[in-house]
Amino acid sequence: LLFTATGAIAAPTPNQMPGAGVVTNCSVALCTNFGGVGSPITGLVSGVPIGIDGKAVIQWGGAGSPVDLTNPAGFNIGSSGHLIFSAISPNSAVLNIDASGSASQIFGLLESSVPPGSSAPAIFVANANGIVLGAGGRIVAPTGVGLIGANLNNATAKNDFIGNNSTGVSHID
Repeated sequence: LLFTATGAIAAPTPNQMPGAGVVTNCSVALCTNFGGVGSPITGLVSGVPIGIDGKAVIQWGGAGSPVDLTNPAGFNIGSSGHLIFSAISPNSAVLNIDASGSASQIFGLLESSVPPGSSAPAIFVANANGIVLGAGGRIVAPTGVGLIGANLNNATAKNDFIGNNSTGVSHID
């Protein structure tokens, strides 16, 4: 059991994956294997990769998010969950914004994989309500990971992430 300023929160269920995702920004027309801007990302299954082409911003939960019958809204990974981001092209990066209103909880494996002939995408997770890395949580990101305790769910931050020539976020409102 974890404690925050707002009280106790329960860990995500063992096989839980992020839920109610929607692609909000892309650097190329189809920036994920789910599609481009406006594409829902729902029904994720542990161990099945999300392909990232260029730079992508995915909002998990919050206003405008799709209904996800498999996983609760937000960026959470249960103890048996395995979320993989795989690069479709070199220098790819993904900004995951948890807009669910609750802290993100990583109790399983968050991985940036390296497909043959490519490089692993950089992974960023932003949540103004915090990010909890549980005792069994692991992050494997050879090209970098950013855990950002700020609200990046705004047009300026999203556009700066997509427009930045490196894989970092250059502007936070």
